[in-house]
Amino acid sequence: MTLRFIQYTKVAALFGLLVLVGCQTDNCDEVAPSFSFHQFEYISADPNNPFAADTLVLWTKFEDCQGDIGIREGDLKNLKTYLFEKLNGEWVKFIPVDPVDSNLLFSQVPTSSKVKDNQKSEGFIEQPFGSIRQNSDTIRFETQLVDRAGNESQVITTPEFIFPN
Repeated sequence: MTLRFIQYTKVAALFGLLVLVGCQTDNCDEVAPSFSFHQFEYISADPNNPFAADTLVLWTKFEDCQGDIGIREGDLKNLKTYLFEKLNGEWVKFIPVDPVDSNLLFSQVPTSSKVKDNQKSEGFIEQPFGSIRQNSDTIRFETQLVDRAGNESQVITTPEFIFPN
């Protein structure tokens, strides 16, 4: 009977220690969010729907020690993404005819209500693009995340993506 009680006590103590460590805030020197490419996801349009378009989804991963990922007051977008096409072997930045359309690649990453100040946050950002195929079948993106304090992540360049025929 006492052996079983000791085993339960060890399991309870270990669980308590894990919960305590999991709830601690992180003190870190890195103020800018960490940001990296995760994957592309290509979704073919439904051939039975004449209004449907193929969709390319860019998945990125972020980690922020202060947990202040989200939109800053006064800013409209905090995820800045630029499209590049491979034309004649050279990467060319896509510049739309109407400058307003350039905002289509910029996004808002909302503030999470589940993260407290100075609590590490991490996750994935899903950025779907509709019909973005322009003059080339090969594209890539450059993207950057800005936290609420104005700290900018490094600019990441995605691998190239080749549209299927």
